[in-house]
Order: sequence, then structure tokens, then C-alpha cells
Amino acid sequence: MSLIVAILIFLFAMSCVNVLLHDRQPVCNQLYKVAFFVTAFLFAIKYYYGADISFYVPMYDSLPTPWGILQGEVSKPMFEIGYAFFCSVLKWLGISYWGMTAVVTCVYFYAVYQLFKWIPSYKTVALFALVLLDYNLIFATFRQCMSVSLLILLVLAYSNKQYIKVLLYSVLMILMHKSGFVFALFILLLFAPLRFTQRYYWACLLAFVVFFIFPIQQLFVDILSYLPLNKKMQVSLAYHVLNTHKIQTVMIVYFGFLLMLCVYGIRLKEMKPIRTLLAFSSLLIVLFYEHHLVLWRLRSYFLPFAIVYVFYVCHTGDFGIDSRWLVGSCLRICFWLCGGWYHCCRRYYDRKCIDPYFG
Repeated sequence: MSLIVAILIFLFAMSCVNVLLHDRQPVCNQLYKVAFFVTAFLFAIKYYYGADISFYVPMYDSLPTPWGILQGEVSKPMFEIGYAFFCSVLKWLGISYWGMTAVVTCVYFYAVYQLFKWIPSYKTVALFALVLLDYNLIFATFRQCMSVSLLILLVLAYSNKQYIKVLLYSVLMILMHKSGFVFALFILLLFAPLRFTQRYYWACLLAFVVFFIFPIQQLFVDILSYLPLNKKMQVSLAYHVLNTHKIQTVMIVYFGFLLMLCVYGIRLKEMKPIRTLLAFSSLLIVLFYEHHLVLWRLRSYFLPFAIVYVFYVCHTGDFGIDSRWLVGSCLRICFWLCGGWYHCCRRYYDRKCIDPYFG
């Protein structure tokens, strides 16, 4: 049995128990801790996973010392300079490539654990939703996984008014992966006197429906041609922009998320950084939904915060129905998405005659 499927089955079972015992909070807290640390351990022991392994391992083995990188010995780094320096430090400390992937996993789960303290209940279900929707980030995209971890730590530092840490995490996030540049705008919005009302979210939802009917792919192609980028970056962006997919299963999740923002909004003052991030992310969903490769990259940054928001609303919102029924329904939707994902992946990789889980 593959490691990914084993983790999802384990979390689904633990989530069902969480729903059944939702009124016994001490038991649910212990259940969540067990589920969380078992999941983190199983992710950390992965070995040589992912399609990019043929690039990551040679780069790690050929890295100079940290001082060599600072002195410019790597004139044309294969990856971002922040990630190269991070790996160089670990290699200098005698940590193998496998150990490096475990360190990245630990950093990510540490950040998520701190963020999920904001969730009042059903934390195990929230963890299952995060893993189901973003398993590839944790398993294979180490640079972006570090960048997402730094964004989470950045938001937590901002909420605690630790602005020096905010600046530090911002720089590290951008240096760790190029997709972090997109969320540099979010960092500026944090300090801007802007208010995002529910009218803004209704406008986003309307635009989401309109752009679904009338795609704006050509607009991005035209904008790309005017950007002052090197050829390698242009080729990479063009590949992501030109790969479009209108009908996606995850569309249900995006639409439901935008609708929840329209109806309930975010009223808590202490959740200002999450409010700003989700307002910015709503715009990203509207603009890049059809460009699934672009949004797949950017989604990992706001997904943990969206999950925190959704489960907070499930806990405090006046739905006129039992919250356990609502969360249980979400759990069934997640299981349905999981089954569809597994079926599609198996068909694709069977045609390629390769193992989808271990490379």
C-alpha cells in the first residue's frame, strides 16, 4: 500500500472519530495530537519521492559550502539562492538529502501546528482536509514547502506584532521560491489601511462565474509578452499560463469557499492578517482558476489559512443546523474528492507505466 493512501486512510478514520466525539473536547484534543504527529512522522520518512528528484539530488550533492555560496562560487544556481544556501548549510552539517527532506517536513508541520491553534474544534478533520488538498506540496515540492512555511510564520508573527520577524520571514520566503514574489504584494497589503467588505467577495464570486463562461487566457499571454523577464522565466510562465483546464473537481471547493466569504465574511479583529490574505487569495482564484498549474502553485500559500477560516465559521456560524452534520458533510465531500483523485491518478500513471507514489 502506498504511503500517501495509507496517510489519507488513517486521517479519514481519525476524522470520523473526531466528528463522533466532537462534544468531548479533551479526547478530541488528544486525538488531534496523535493524528498530527503520526502524519508528520509518516511524511518525514518519505524517501526519494517526486518527479524532480533527478534534479534535486545532484544539486544537493554538488553544492559548495555556505561560505562558497556567499562568495559567489555558484554563479548560476539551479534553484533559488535561498534554497541553495539552506541546503548548503544542512549539507555542511553532515545531513544527507533524505535528512534535508525530513527537516523541511518538520518545519512545515511546526508552522501548521502553530496556525491550527486558531481552530476552535474539529482540528483532526482540518488536518485531513489540508493533507488531502495539498499532499504534493509536503511530499515533493521542497522549495515551495519552505516558502509556504515561512508565510505561515510571517502571519503568526504579524498577529503577535513581531514586525522584525515579519521582515525576516518576508525576505526568506521570497528567496526560497520564486512563487513567493506573488505574496510580496500581500505583505504590502498587511500594512495598508484597506477594508475588504462582503461586497468585495460578492464581486469576486460574480467575476469567478463570468470568467468561467468567458475565459481571459489571451489577456495573460499579452501581459506576459510585455514583462521584462529573462527567456527562461518567460518559458516557465508561458508553460503554466497556456495550460488551462476549465472543468475541475476542485471548482466545487473554490466556489463554496468564495460563497462562504460572501455570506459570513471575517469579523474578528485578531484575524486581520488572515482576512487580508484571503481577500488577496480570492482575487487569485478568480484570475487564475482556469490556469490550474499557476493556481496549483499559489493555492498552497493560502490553503492552510482558508481551512482555518472555514472551520472557524463552522464553529461559530449560525447555520440553523447541527455543526456536526455540516462538518460530517464536508468530510464526505473530502472522501469523494479523495476517491476521484485516486482513480484519476491511477489511470494516468497506469498509462505511463510508473508508480505514482514512489517515482
